Amino acid sequence: MMPFTSVIKKKAYFTLVLGCLILFDTLIVGCLFLGVWILERMATLLGIGSWGFFALISQISEIGLIVLYLVFVVMSIIISIGYLRDELSSMIKEG
Repeated sequence: MMPFTSVIKKKAYFTLVLGCLILFDTLIVGCLFLGVWILERMATLLGIGSWGFFALISQISEIGLIVLYLVFVVMSIIISIGYLRDELSSMIKEG
């Protein structure tokens, strides 16, 4: 019965680590979004928010941040699954 509880502990640890990684990724990209939003507001206050070039850069940066977030999340999931697979295979080899 001992290996079964060890597997449950490993899965719980995996879920916790994955949740923390996704939360960390969300925090990073959220700060970047906040920075872009502040820059947009400052540009509007300075009167350059209506320029077509600035609007294009703003849209590209928002799309880039969304892609960056998705890459972070997928990378975190792949790393966590790889870690869990290595842990489970070592546990199976040990008996």
